[in-house]
Amino acid sequence: MLANIDSRLARTIVELGPGDRAVTEEILARMRPDARIYAVEINPVFRGAHRRTFNDRRSRCGAQAGVMTQVRARALNHTRRRSLKVLRMCARKPG
Repeated sequence: MLANIDSRLARTIVELGPGDRAVTEEILARMRPDARIYAVEINPVFRGAHRRTFNDRRSRCGAQAGVMTQVRARALNHTRRRSLKVLRMCARKPG
C-alpha cells in the first residue's frame, strides 16, 4: 500500500483510520526523524491501543477534532518559520 509514497519527504502525515496500526508501523519506519504522523481514529478502542503501542514522539493519535487542531498548529508553525526565512533572505538582497 505504501509502495508509491515517499514518506521521507513529508514533514506531516495524516493517517485516517489506523485500525490495527500495521500501516502506521511501516510509515513510522520510513519517516524522516523530524516528521510527525497524526492518526485520526474514531473507534476509542483502537485509539487507546494506538496510544499504548507507540512510544514514539513523532506519533499522535486522537479523534478527528483533536488531531486536526494539532495538524493546523503544526502547519501554521511551519508556515511562520518559512515566511521568516523568506523575509530574512529578502532583507539580505542588495538593492
